Amino acid sequence: MLLLNYGKLVLEDGLLRFEETGSGLSYLVIWPYGYSCQSVGSRVEILDAEGAVVAKSGQYLRIGGGPAFSVSYYTGEEPPWSLPGPYWALGSIEQWWPWDFVALMELFAVICMMVILTLIALDLIRLRRPKI
Repeated sequence: MLLLNYGKLVLEDGLLRFEETGSGLSYLVIWPYGYSCQSVGSRVEILDAEGAVVAKSGQYLRIGGGPAFSVSYYTGEEPPWSLPGPYWALGSIEQWWPWDFVALMELFAVICMMVILTLIALDLIRLRRPKI
């Protein structure tokens, strides 16, 4: 399991998957023992065995590991319901981009909204001025 893959974590049909950059192929990640997740607002955070946040949905990541043929091979048991593959057995994970892409997009949306509201306000002020 020495392969590196680049992409981002996405929520698909209620499952957190790793979407490979370029191909659009998405893998269901088989997380190492001790990893967990928590929901924070509209995002999902992945925590390592020590409880540190190592990834968030929407983040671009570089992951190590490799394709896996089944969940049970790595976990020792079958999942309680059918989980659609393909699967990726995670070996390592780190941010691919040095910034949080989703947070930047949210900031960009707020700035755009502020610009639009400012332009509307300026237009309303211009319309209310008495014409001489």
